[in-house]
Amino acid sequence: MPSYVKRTGRPNAGHKKQIRPGKWEVTVTHGTKANGARRQVHRIVNGTEEDADAMIDEIFRQLEVAPCLNTGYTLGDYFEKKFIPNRSDLSKQTLDTHKAMWKHVPQEWKDADLVERDHEEVQRWILSLTPGVATTAMKTFRAVNNAAWYEGYFTEKPYKAPFRYPRARGRGAKKRVTIWNARMVAQAMVILEHEDFYGLFLCAVGAGLRRGEALAMDWDNIEFEPEEYDDRGNVIHWWARLTIDGSVSATEGEKDTKTDESYRICPLAPVFADRLHRLARESGPVALSREGGRMSLSTVRRRWEGNFKEGGLLAGLPYIPLGRLRHTNSNIMRQAGVEDSAIADYHGHVDPKSVDQRHYLMPTSDVLDDAADMFGEAIQLALDMVGSDGENSWGRVTRRHAR
Repeated sequence: MPSYVKRTGRPNAGHKKQIRPGKWEVTVTHGTKANGARRQVHRIVNGTEEDADAMIDEIFRQLEVAPCLNTGYTLGDYFEKKFIPNRSDLSKQTLDTHKAMWKHVPQEWKDADLVERDHEEVQRWILSLTPGVATTAMKTFRAVNNAAWYEGYFTEKPYKAPFRYPRARGRGAKKRVTIWNARMVAQAMVILEHEDFYGLFLCAVGAGLRRGEALAMDWDNIEFEPEEYDDRGNVIHWWARLTIDGSVSATEGEKDTKTDESYRICPLAPVFADRLHRLARESGPVALSREGGRMSLSTVRRRWEGNFKEGGLLAGLPYIPLGRLRHTNSNIMRQAGVEDSAIADYHGHVDPKSVDQRHYLMPTSDVLDDAADMFGEAIQLALDMVGSDGENSWGRVTRRHAR
């Protein structure tokens, strides 16, 4: 018959029961759960009675180090009730990414206790995901478990060992991203002039706006300034300043900018401002729908992609998503000699690392004006090489074409 022995030294804390020779069941009770019940841990120990006593001591130590250990929270409960509501330090965009990636975590893990899972089990899960999802999903998984560790749900930092991630095109391969050069931007500026999303296009490529920022642009957010006059005092060239204070998404509609740094004022060079001024109205959205309201994101995307189809206005150019105009702007600015820190500030990045290099220059409004001016000069030079109908011969996307 199994023997039942009360652990000496810590009254009512630990007990051991011999199931059979060489096998013990130990139980440690310490603290309370969120529902008021006693916090209790059970373990099976193979070995001697001294091994069982050592396990009781170790469990007791863990329960003291991690006050939330074994309090009844599942991984899913912690994510929904603790992690998401209490992470005010994260941007809404980051939280939305965590929520999207959380859907890829196996449901049986979410329903289980908050414990570190076997390394091989996690590795198999990672390799089952697509290359585009695996890295981000694991970042979310680590972030949630690390937060639980900080709050005392683990005795040690979980998932410290490295993991392997799936690759899209074989070992060491990198995804090639297509962007336009200056001459391609110039061609599009000429042949899209009569499209109803032309104003949005000018804002997106000219100021490097995010897709949602360009769609949220209203005429009230654009201030035009005379740049050059003719002999009779008429304005022949304009500057524009775009105040970016909002965004639009397909799921949330109109919303705040992505981060605090995204709230900014972007100068727009005359090569873009002149064309935008010809479209200007007193108020309302820059991207106006046929019904008189703001054009929807799906409509803009459909019109944009439709122009790349056979017989479309942009059929002679390599396809890029509308959001890639922002990367095009950044790339041409860099080729024109604009400092990375100025590009980061112009685009509303939190850190200059977002444009791949670190600089310690703090851009002033003059620096941003110069950045816009240098970008405008690059595009103006390209426009001078493009005929009035936008016809030209277009080669591959190379650095040489943007000069």
